[in-house]
Amino acid sequence: MERITCNYHPRQAARWHCPRCDVNLCPGCVRKASGPFHEHPDCPLCDGRVDSLGLGNVIVPFWRRLPRIFAYPLQPAALLYLLGLSLLALAIPIPLMGLFVLLLVVLAILQYSFRVLAHTAAGHLQPPEVGMRSEEDVTPRVAALFLVYVAIGYLTNLAGHLLGWPGFWAASLFFGLMLPASILIVGLEKGFFRSLVRAINPVSLSALAMRIGPAYLLLFLFVQLLSGAGGQLAQILAGLVPAWAAAGALAFGFMYMHLVTFHLLGYVIYQYHEELGFEVDVRQDQSGGEAARPAADPGQSVLGQV
Repeated sequence: MERITCNYHPRQAARWHCPRCDVNLCPGCVRKASGPFHEHPDCPLCDGRVDSLGLGNVIVPFWRRLPRIFAYPLQPAALLYLLGLSLLALAIPIPLMGLFVLLLVVLAILQYSFRVLAHTAAGHLQPPEVGMRSEEDVTPRVAALFLVYVAIGYLTNLAGHLLGWPGFWAASLFFGLMLPASILIVGLEKGFFRSLVRAINPVSLSALAMRIGPAYLLLFLFVQLLSGAGGQLAQILAGLVPAWAAAGALAFGFMYMHLVTFHLLGYVIYQYHEELGFEVDVRQDQSGGEAARPAADPGQSVLGQV
């Protein structure tokens, strides 16, 4: 979707449109609503109420937020959670007990990752607190994602059995390309079986990718790079610590990039929530802090009024 810019600040995305003056206005141009029951602000030219252009027009595209997306797990709530799981992962090399600890760490990071995805998709760009109660149990989504991987493997092999190598590679290419869409559907849909069926349905996957548009290919590329970056980061960190701490360092590297990936996917839902039919929690005039009214500046205020 092409972004609509402000008539008076061409570098700023427009948030409002005045039908009487036929001008597009950014959050810094409009005036506070004159009436106590008016949700929309007033036009600075005619004092009439302006219409919303949609929150999606002012949300910063995900490809312009990559530094913040990569730094997301470094915020206190997420970082403390990762460090805690990394300490627990130190017990993975212990015989018998290690397998149980590994499963516990994997389940814990998957559950928190889906909480991050849902929290970001709703427009909240800070990690959810570990102790904060979630609106829903994300365990069914974790189970659904696991079954999606199993179903994709089965369908790929089935295509190979029925159509030979061309069918196998065609199915592998399609489901590999649609993997971000599968995760998005699991994170979006309500109901375990509904999300599972739609996450492997070629029609549903293709429709979601088409709603996002050409940016979906960029998302696929980033997800592919992040899937390999986890292993690279884990190896680098493991080489910097003593041998007894290697398991924790490896776990931290993989979990770090996993949170980055799910935060990215959640932000894509937030950015394209109008196209995807998803409701966000943030106020319509804030865009999660990305498109809030500029900080007060007397000089800018005077220029804005002019």
